[in-house]
Amino acid sequence: MKKLNVRNSKYPSRLFFKIFFYIVFYYTSILLYLTYDIVQSPDFEKYYNYFIYYSGDINKTYLEQGHFYYYLNYIFSLIFYNIKSSLTLNEIFNLSIHLTNSLIFLFGCKGLVKYISFDKNSFKNIYIVLSVICILPSSIVLRSTFKPEILAFASLGWLAYFIRAYSSKKKLLDAMKFGILFSIVITSKISIGLIIGFILILEILLNHQEILSKKTFITINVYFYFYFCLINRKLFK
Repeated sequence: MKKLNVRNSKYPSRLFFKIFFYIVFYYTSILLYLTYDIVQSPDFEKYYNYFIYYSGDINKTYLEQGHFYYYLNYIFSLIFYNIKSSLTLNEIFNLSIHLTNSLIFLFGCKGLVKYISFDKNSFKNIYIVLSVICILPSSIVLRSTFKPEILAFASLGWLAYFIRAYSSKKKLLDAMKFGILFSIVITSKISIGLIIGFILILEILLNHQEILSKKTFITINVYFYFYFCLINRKLFK
């Protein structure tokens, strides 16, 4: 009974630091939204070109990288347009782009939680680190550039986690998830994919050499190639 009570006593502490992280994330997101108007940025022209391309008004963007990232922003802008018709287009664009980037950053944080907690590290320490990451200058800069590079942060933790999960359990589902996410990264921006790929190769060579088999290599590459072609076809259709 004492062991049960000690174990249960950890949950309030874990919940507190988890809530604290979400509060820090929320207020930093609001602060970025209130201080940075993406519509006034020179980079907004890229967003606009992609948006009118996805809406069918033009046939070519002449900007062939970052499609998945910009398409996510376009989807959220459509959602806000349909549920908040009272807003101006500039307000819709600004709100949807900020929200999309915040959600991508949050997705990356959750990936880090999955990867770090694989070794059964303290959730308290994990969420303290994530709370600090939210307010780091480099993190603020990453979130305020509003470019596809944020996908590198968002995907790295998850990809490393899928590698560890596959190495540990040998489940094809983890290989499929890895193939889907890595194909999204590659189709978003090749330079990001190369950097992420180099980091993951080091992770495998240093910590997971047991998965360097012919069968594993073929399995992961088949899933990657399939989803790479599928995503490209959908985005460039």
